Amino acid sequence: MPIAASFVQAAIALAGVNALEIPVIGAMTALLQSVAVFDAAAVVFRNSPEALLALFVLVLVGWLAEGGAVFVLRNRTAGLGTAGFVTLFFALFLLVYSPLFGADVPAVELAGFVLVPVVASGASWAAVLTYEWSETLDEETEETLAAAERRADDARDTFDAAIRKRAGERVRERVDTVVPDAVEALDARAASFRADCDGVTDEVAELRSASGVDSRERNQRADQLLATAGDLDGQAAADDALETFRTALADAVRDRFDDVHVVSRYGEAYEVRNVREYAELDLPSLGLTAQVGGNRHDLADRIAAAIDEGTALSDVARAVERADEHLAALKRTIDEHESAVAEATEAAEERLERVAALTESMDGAAGERLSEFLVEGRFDREGADVPSAVGVRERLRTAREDLHACRFDDARRRAEGARDTAEHLVATAEFFANSVVATIEQRVESVPLPPDVDRELAAAMTVPIGRTHPVSATVDEDTVRLRYEDDSVDDDRGAADGPAHQRSGPSVDQTDANVDDVRYLLRELRDGASTSSADDTVELQTDALPERYVTEPLLSAVESLASRRSDVVEVSIPANAPPGFLTVVVADGESPKSVVAELYDEFLDTQRPD
Repeated sequence: MPIAASFVQAAIALAGVNALEIPVIGAMTALLQSVAVFDAAAVVFRNSPEALLALFVLVLVGWLAEGGAVFVLRNRTAGLGTAGFVTLFFALFLLVYSPLFGADVPAVELAGFVLVPVVASGASWAAVLTYEWSETLDEETEETLAAAERRADDARDTFDAAIRKRAGERVRERVDTVVPDAVEALDARAASFRADCDGVTDEVAELRSASGVDSRERNQRADQLLATAGDLDGQAAADDALETFRTALADAVRDRFDDVHVVSRYGEAYEVRNVREYAELDLPSLGLTAQVGGNRHDLADRIAAAIDEGTALSDVARAVERADEHLAALKRTIDEHESAVAEATEAAEERLERVAALTESMDGAAGERLSEFLVEGRFDREGADVPSAVGVRERLRTAREDLHACRFDDARRRAEGARDTAEHLVATAEFFANSVVATIEQRVESVPLPPDVDRELAAAMTVPIGRTHPVSATVDEDTVRLRYEDDSVDDDRGAADGPAHQRSGPSVDQTDANVDDVRYLLRELRDGASTSSADDTVELQTDALPERYVTEPLLSAVESLASRRSDVVEVSIPANAPPGFLTVVVADGESPKSVVAELYDEFLDTQRPD
């Protein structure tokens, strides 16, 4: 008001018009002159009206320029410059009216007059300084973005440090076999939180490099990013993830270690408590000893309790790993013993099947009686100890009981004993089904009794043999003697050599070697070939055979039989055996095992009637 009034007075004075004579203005002039400070200012004004009018015009131009710089050009430097000029003009204004400070004017009115340009100048500066300039917003935006980026990085570092300290990679590896789902969930939550942190830093980088985005919009987006970063609490996220992991670990431990239940291939559970070396487990990382198996089993409860009590996950992980390895070792031990027993059991079963097949191959009463003795176990003569398939299977059943009771040594001994007994039964069955029958078919008067065949059993078989074949059989020490009912010649017929008893194919002159002895040697040669690692040679060590089977006529007979085959290139027998080796060399590309097996089978075929 004072500035405007002074401006009007200056303009009227320069025009040479009396202000009191102008309507409205005259009344206002009279009113202003009634105020002492304005009246004194009028006196000062009348002394230099041109200077004051110029000042007023400059102040007006300065205000207009400031408004254009701020609202039109939006240039902060121009705005500050124009505000400075306005302030300068106000200072000159006060300098022109400085005589008022010495005039007789009330202090309050003088203070009010002086405050007018001061307040106007301050308002000019405030308008420029408080306006949201682009430069100011960009600086503020950059500070906000830096703060958001820093908070996101700090949150991620805090989270990673907490996870690494309490559930590091080694901890997760140790429990991964027990709680793979929980480990995977923890890794997923960690990856998700890191992705949230990276999302903030990525958006910060994107906003920094964005072009064509208004400063105000960038500033708003920066504020949003800062708020998002502020919500990322690394410690709280780590605590929550680890607590979830701890709960899942405790549940998995209870599920995995609550019951040690090992089932064999026979569908029966093992009494693992009886495996003494695995009945207890020391857990030094937890400072305790757990019981394994049986009614005292508490492995799961002890570890789970440690987890629930807040024991360090690193210590828990070591205990879990140790428990898992302990149980795995227990199962490996059981598997090893089970495999040994199962191998012996399968071998025994195979041999029993062979015994059954051999007894079934015999005709009439001889086959039935041999089946009763060897398969059904009905040989009950006092003082005789004749094994049978029934006894073998009973031993195998007991062996399985011992196995599941974890009496492994007893189980293996019984299973292997059953296997050996079954092999003994095979030898007995082969003697009667092959040797005796072949001897009768060849009308030979005697057949040696092998060591594996019980003499009482052989004696018991003489009657059914006589019922089945036209022969009278007796046992004389270690020989079964045969007398044929239709013999019309003297007792030397047992070594008959007529063409009626010779067959084509592999055969042997019975005057030189006994048929059963030849069969025995060929079988030993066949068994040796099945275990030989040589590509073209089979060797049979003569000093490992009973002396009765290592005679020159017998070895010569085997040599003669083998030499007739086109796939055999060389046969050699030792002189004055034993010692020495019976050696058979087969042609290139031939399998020694197959060649000798075929030789054995063909020999048996020639000893049977057409």
